[in-house]
This record gives sequence, C-alpha cells and structure tokens, in this order.
Amino acid sequence: SLVLVFAGAPLLAGLVAALVAASVVRPVSLMTAAIARLAEGELGLGHLDRRAYGRESRRRDEIGEALRALEAMAESLRNVVADIAATSAEL
Repeated sequence: SLVLVFAGAPLLAGLVAALVAASVVRPVSLMTAAIARLAEGELGLGHLDRRAYGRESRRRDEIGEALRALEAMAESLRNVVADIAATSAEL
C-alpha cells in the first residue's frame, strides 16, 4: 500500500497543478484578449465569449475583481467617447 501512495502522489499533485493552472490561465487569457481589443480601440466587449467572461467575472477573487474593473473601464471609455462625439456635434 505504501507503493500505491508513492505512485499516486505524483499523479494527484499533477492533477491539482493542472486544475490550479486552468483556474488562473483561462481568466487571465480572457483579460489579456479584452485589454488587447481595448488597446485597438474596440470599446465593446462583445468579441469575448460572454458566457465564459460572465462566469469568470463573477469570481470572488482578484481575477474576478480585475475583470469587473476592466468592464467598468470599458464602459467609462465608451461614455467619454460618446460625450466627445456629442460635444463635437454641437460645435
């Protein structure tokens, strides 16, 4: 039985590492894609997988907080652009 423990421990450690990596890599990839699109001037987040983005942005950790802040920043930028467009139309 000790052999099973020593044989199973690396497998269990690998599984845990893969799960942890997936829980970090996927939302960070979403965030990176959103930031890249914002940098290109696309202020909507419609290009993202809304189901995955919504699920990740509801997280109660720093990643979820960062995704929500990113969404708020995009909304603020859209408002600034709309205000500028409205002001320039008045001139």
